[in-house]
Amino acid sequence: MAIAQERATATEQRALREIDQERTLHQKGEQAVADLRTELAASQARAQDAAVAGAEVRARLQADRPQRQSCAAA
Repeated sequence: MAIAQERATATEQRALREIDQERTLHQKGEQAVADLRTELAASQARAQDAAVAGAEVRARLQADRPQRQSCAAA
């Protein structure tokens, strides 16, 4: 009877360790997802900023173009 109890206890401890390992892996995975979402949001913000800056430069160049042409004609 004692041997059966020891085996049951060992099996239970093993199962609890496996559950704990799975929980730890799940938490690490969730943290990795959160980190990647943060990184993605930052990358999207940088890309948006770069697009706006490029649009501003193109708009300025476009606005300067008629002035240059009128100066060249004079």
